Amino acid sequence: MKFSVVIAAYNVENYIGNLLQCLLEQSYSDFEVIVVDDCATDNTGKRVDEFAGKFKQKCIPYQVIHKPVNEGLSMARNTGLECAKGEYVLFWDGDDLVEDHTLEVIEESIGAHHIDFAVYGYTEDYYKGDEVSYRVEKSPENLHFAKEKARQVAMNSPAKEPLAKAFPYITNLEHQTMFGYAWNKVFRREFLLEHNLRYETITHVEDVLFNLQVAQHMESMLCIEDNLYHYINRGQARLTSKFLPEYFELQKKRFTEFLTLQNNKINWAKETDQPISPEEIHLWQQKVMETMAAAYFRTFQSAITREINHGTSKKDVLAMAEGEKHEPLYRQLRNHLNSKSKMAKLLYAPLANGNFAKAYVRGRLICFVQKHFAGLFAKLKQHR
Repeated sequence: MKFSVVIAAYNVENYIGNLLQCLLEQSYSDFEVIVVDDCATDNTGKRVDEFAGKFKQKCIPYQVIHKPVNEGLSMARNTGLECAKGEYVLFWDGDDLVEDHTLEVIEESIGAHHIDFAVYGYTEDYYKGDEVSYRVEKSPENLHFAKEKARQVAMNSPAKEPLAKAFPYITNLEHQTMFGYAWNKVFRREFLLEHNLRYETITHVEDVLFNLQVAQHMESMLCIEDNLYHYINRGQARLTSKFLPEYFELQKKRFTEFLTLQNNKINWAKETDQPISPEEIHLWQQKVMETMAAAYFRTFQSAITREINHGTSKKDVLAMAEGEKHEPLYRQLRNHLNSKSKMAKLLYAPLANGNFAKAYVRGRLICFVQKHFAGLFAKLKQHR
């Protein structure tokens, strides 16, 4: 069996049927579906059970796991991984959609080779009522990175690039917010099991931390430019907008681990004489620092905004910001903001300069826009 599609489902009774219908309509048939009902409190479990007969008619293996206790997204995915039998595993969300040729395109791109890790394009679909109000497309380049030199992965796939060049490209993906998600990735199952890779049971950034583990160990990576997945935003409160007391600390863990991975790979490229030029390594280092600086200060501003929305006093918000000024990441990244970026100058420079009072005022403004102009705010985020 080529693919195992693992779907973590929690309180998505109104949407899970749409994704399962997408799977029934796939133009490729060598796959199984594993739905993990994470002890949903609505009719999600009943809804997914109703599809058993439809998948049986299509001769597509279909398994529903009803967890007796809600354990969260990470454990739901880990449970699905333990049950998977496919050569490759995909982790999709129960309230999103996919194209009907998604698995066919992935199979044709991978071919007969053992790719450890693959990334494909997607769209962010923003709904107003039942209609898509606007759409953002995110596509990687068609690229294939591997340790060994060899022929093309498949007939229509690009020739192989040295593995060392995958890591600067991961920095580009992170800059474009394409690296951190689970649902636009493909993982070779035996590779995950061999390195004992699992999702960490935390409330935030578990996807990107998992992907960083994969990148640390991978010997091959494929990028597919086709937009195959639809991330659906219906105006609901996603986890990314909820107040989490540990939000900033978890984000800083993400940045620290990203920097650790990249620094390790830069040293590896230098010490083992990898086929990547000194000029490329210099640009790689620069891009890593600029990308992490932008992400860190963006998250810092977001942390301030979340505290304001949560009702934290101005005094406590400013005290939190002042305390952050002495942290290693702040000191490491404050001088690496891209001076050409208008957004960096507008929103993040006050933080990097230690002008936390100005950052607080901008946080209040962001709160106002979020509350009264949600659609505008979502669009502005695309230009961050």
